[in-house]
Amino acid sequence: CDRGFATILLRDRNEAPYYNGVTELKIDENPQVGENVGDRLVVQDYDHGQVCQPKQVCDVQRHHTWELSKCSTCVDKKCTTLENCDGIFNIDVTSGQLSVSTIGAATLNREFRKKYHLGVRATDSGVIQERQSLENRDPTLYVEFSVTVTIEDINEPAILERAYFVIDEET
Repeated sequence: CDRGFATILLRDRNEAPYYNGVTELKIDENPQVGENVGDRLVVQDYDHGQVCQPKQVCDVQRHHTWELSKCSTCVDKKCTTLENCDGIFNIDVTSGQLSVSTIGAATLNREFRKKYHLGVRATDSGVIQERQSLENRDPTLYVEFSVTVTIEDINEPAILERAYFVIDEET
């Protein structure tokens, strides 16, 4: 009986990222332009080196990229009618940090809309760290998930506007 040896090399492949982080964020009404909405979003990935860790400078060549795929808000209490709210929030393409846009700073008011439903997409780089190459990458994969932003009510001062009244004598 003949015997032989074989060496089998396994090639790592790119796996899709997944999200198991917060799905509800809060921000006070009347925010400033660029104000952060919660902590930055972070996905998990089985591929070592693709996740940009908190407080790490993220690199689009190696780490995930981020985008908002949709934004909707309820117009009525029963949420039978949805309104598109694109442009109210921004997401940093490299870090996943949600923030308030210029439009959002002018419109985010609890008395107007209470909740915003965001669709978020995180796309991995396809880089496999063991190959030690940015050129020899697999196709990119992504995860999509939803995040709800609740606008918190703050105590706002009353607004008194100057008024002029004329009252007839003896009325």
